Order: sequence, then C-alpha cells, then structure tokens
Amino acid sequence: VEKALADGTRLIITADNGISAFDATEKAQGVGVDVVVIDHHHPQDRLPVAHAVINPNRPDCEYPFKSLAAVGVAFKVVQALSDRFMEGDERRQYLNGLLEYVALGTVADMAPMVGENRILTRRGMQMLERSQRHGIRALKEIAGTKGKIDSTSIGFFLGPRINSAGRIQKADAALDLLRAKTAIEAMRLAEDLNGLNLQRQELQHTCNDEAERQVREEGLADHRLILVRGDEWHLGVIGLIAGRLKERHNQPSIAVSGAKGDTLVGSARSAGGYNIVEGIFRASKHLTEYGGHADAAGFSMKPKNFEAFREQMMADAAEHLSDTDLTPMLDLDLTLRPEDISLKTVQDLDHFAPFGPRNEAPLFAAVHCRLNRIDTVGQDAAHLKMQVETDKTRCEAIWFREGELVYELTRGDIVDLAFSMEARTWNNRTSLQMVIQDMKPTA
Repeated sequence: VEKALADGTRLIITADNGISAFDATEKAQGVGVDVVVIDHHHPQDRLPVAHAVINPNRPDCEYPFKSLAAVGVAFKVVQALSDRFMEGDERRQYLNGLLEYVALGTVADMAPMVGENRILTRRGMQMLERSQRHGIRALKEIAGTKGKIDSTSIGFFLGPRINSAGRIQKADAALDLLRAKTAIEAMRLAEDLNGLNLQRQELQHTCNDEAERQVREEGLADHRLILVRGDEWHLGVIGLIAGRLKERHNQPSIAVSGAKGDTLVGSARSAGGYNIVEGIFRASKHLTEYGGHADAAGFSMKPKNFEAFREQMMADAAEHLSDTDLTPMLDLDLTLRPEDISLKTVQDLDHFAPFGPRNEAPLFAAVHCRLNRIDTVGQDAAHLKMQVETDKTRCEAIWFREGELVYELTRGDIVDLAFSMEARTWNNRTSLQMVIQDMKPTA
C-alpha cells in the first residue's frame, strides 16, 4: 500500500491473495486507493474491505464451480471484462491465447483437475504445444519438454522453473520471460530461470535433509501431525519441505522458518482427509496471519507463540485423525493383462486427461513381472529406473524418490507392481513408461 501511494497508484488488484489481508485493504481504502481482491482461498468469518472481492468460495457467491485455481478466477475476471470491450473472433482469439497461462497455473497450483479446471487445462495444454510466444517456446526448450504437453510436463518441468523466480528472488523474472518480445531475450531469461531452479533444488535438498533429521531424532512421525522448524530455512522452499514430509510419511506436515527474524512463517500440507486450514483456524489465537484451504495453508506468528501453537496443532490432529486415516492405501483400478500394458491403452486413457488431484491417473496392477535392468537417475540418484518385462511386454519404468532401493533389488527379481502409465517422447520416438507406485515380490 505504501509503495502504491509512493508510485501514485490508485488501484491495487491482487492475484491469489488478499482474502485475509484485512489491515492492508483497510489502510488502502483509508488513503484513497481502491482494491480489487481476486482470490480462491477460503475466507475467514469476514471479508476484506475492498471495492470488489472476487472469490468463488465467499459464502454469498452463487458461481457453481468452487474449485477454480487462482489463475482460473483471474481468467474469469478477464473473460467478463472482455465481454464488455471485445466482440466475436477478436474476443475468442484473445481468450484462447490466455489458456496457456491457465493450464500452467492450474497444474502448478495442484488444483483439483475436475470440472472447469480440467476443461480449461486440457484446452490450454493444446495451446501450449503449438505456442508462438517466445517465452513459452524458450521455457519448453530449456526444460526439454518437446511434443505433447501433459500434467507431468507442467508439474515437473515447466512449473518448477516458473515458480523458482518467486521462491528464490522475485516473481518478476518469470513475468519478464512470459512477456519476452524476442527469441534471444526469451532464451536468456529462460536460462536465468533454469539457474534459479537449480539453486532451489539445492536449497530444498539441504532443507529436506535437515527436516528428516528432526523427524528421526525427535520421533515426530510418532504423532499424527509432523511439525518441523528451521530458523535459517529459505522462505521460498518451506512449502516444498512440508509437501515432501507429507508424501514421505503420509501425515499432515508443517514446516516453519525463522528466516524473517522477528516473525515465524509456516507452510502446511494435509493428508488423511484432515482439513489443515480448519485446524490452523482453531489454533489461530497464536497467529498474526493465516489462510489457505483444506489441503494447504500458510501462516505467520511471533516466535514466543511457537510452542503453544505446536502443542495445539498436535492435539488437534490427534483429535481429528485416527491411525486408519493415516494408513497408506493404494486404490487399484484394474489388474491389467500383459497385452494391455501398451501405448494403445495410454492413448485410450488420454480421453480422461489431464490427470491431477481428484482425477488421478488410473492405477493398475501387473503380476509376475521380471526386472531386467535396475539403475538410478536424477540428482543424487534419487529415482529408480528399471526395465520391466512380462510374457508379452517389455517397457521402461521409473519409481520416483526410491533410488535407495537399487541396493535391495536384483536383476531377474519377479515382482507384482502397482503403476500408472504414460507415453514418453525422446528424439521423435514415443514409448511406453510405467510410473511405479509400489512393488512386492510375487507370492
């Protein structure tokens, strides 16, 4: 608000935030700066004072689809405005051109891939594949994502590079790339983002190790909720730390950083059906700010309140979760015949894509599979790469974040697999790849 005043700005439009910014919006209104809040996070018991609050989750909003990602809400605002200022083909082409960004934002935000999110993302992925924007083309080249764009392309290759700008420096670098006017400028900016993403990976790796050390040494996994703290952890990676703990332990997880000195900042990820933002709300007397939704949330607090907050969150999770809730379960859709482990099956399944939260890729079982080749790939040999053979099929398989199993598996092992399937293209050749979720020796 102070910067807006200094710059002579008279209108602030938020994106993916603002629904809990009560003090800032009141201050803006008090000095004659209008605020339009565009957000999708669940509101608290009141709305901010603003010229407009656009949020499908506000109690009085009648819009039928409540799960729009923040980029989807912003797109809806632009869609409504374009109806006032554009007509016919001009409007249609303009909006179609924005769907590339909607797809990137919806997947990167891990929004439920249902309803309008799925429709907008599917169309946006098609636009991304043939994008003429210099920034998008450079980003795809630097990330090595040529050909078909899917949830994996965005979630693991394009999205992290875009997000690295805001995590490590300022988000302006990503915006500059998306607005690049020439191919040369775009490639330079894409290379800069790639460098930031490498920094982010190194930071995250170090912080993940420290967080796991806390979990082991303090027995934190014995509780229903894991809460870790690092006073030097970079604020840009605490959400990733919480997400990694949640994936590894299948428990709601919170990572707190003291890097701001007089304020602790936390990020939370949920598991087991626990509504993390409601849990944080019940402990909000210890906080200065908080917000989020059922699966993810963020907050800040004074350091003196940390222990009381931790105790209350631990007790709240213990009250609302059982051991059964936190027992890892794989819900298999079908045991495939060997002949159905094929590219044709992947192509048939593409009618249901893009996949993501609440529209997960079908999970299959295959029995009596032989492991022909076992290796590791990725930074620090983090992932397991194998060749899997049945009596009618031979294909590549990858098991993310299970590289340590390379010492436990032997070529020739006969195993049963739980997996999804995807098509991977390399050097203009498309092949089938299994994405392993679990494995056990064949009985």
